[in-house]
Amino acid sequence: LNVMQHQVHMHTLPPSTTVQPPSVLTLPVTLENQQLHLQQEQPLVKETYSLKLTPLQGLFRFTHGTMASMKHHLQRAFTLVELIVVVGLIAIILILILLSLSKNRMATRDNLRASHIETIRLGLESYRAQCGVFPATLEIDADNGRDGTCAITFGDVLSEIPTAPNRDGDSLLIDDEVPSAAVFNGYFYAGLSTSVNGPCYEYHLGAELELAENNGQDSSGFLDKDYDFEDNEGDYDSRCSGSVADFGSSSVADDDADGLYDFRSVNNH
Repeated sequence: LNVMQHQVHMHTLPPSTTVQPPSVLTLPVTLENQQLHLQQEQPLVKETYSLKLTPLQGLFRFTHGTMASMKHHLQRAFTLVELIVVVGLIAIILILILLSLSKNRMATRDNLRASHIETIRLGLESYRAQCGVFPATLEIDADNGRDGTCAITFGDVLSEIPTAPNRDGDSLLIDDEVPSAAVFNGYFYAGLSTSVNGPCYEYHLGAELELAENNGQDSSGFLDKDYDFEDNEGDYDSRCSGSVADFGSSSVADDDADGLYDFRSVNNH
């Protein structure tokens, strides 16, 4: 309204009159510019304020971030525990497999020892059938210990003396219940007679099995099928000519626990 009044008044002045526009004319422009300026900067102001957090909001964000971090670490911990459990189970399974394989290898070696004992026994009986007595030792060139009484050696009836397979661990018998002189290719042998240096009327043959109680294993079934003779037992209680002292202990149960698998001749059982 004031502007219109001024405009009307200016039209009534003479042409030569100079009139300064009132300052109020710039007010709308100034206000308008300020409004435009505020409208243009308002989003920036809002963006600036959106980055500022109240103490409560900061605490919430800190708590939320901490809980998320703890949850992440817990998830990692559970994963590691599960991994350890799986690795432990695999280790147990591998140990059981290795133990089973070890026991199977022992059983295989014991089967071979039992087979060798039967081979040697057949050779001994064959030698006795031709010479009337047994050889003094388990050697290829062994005779009956009485020179000139038999023309053949043990090698004539058994071309090769079997060799026992190596066992795991130390022997429970050698140098204890079995003198080292009685060991031939891993097997035990003593020629026996009714008197010291007499004819070899009898023998004592043995092997050490690995599947035995004192070796930490279940007892082999072979130990239930041997003859279980104690040392110097029966009528033939002395070493024969050219042989060594008998082997074994005075307890059959102790010998079985140590894995002693032993025989005498078929005529003395």
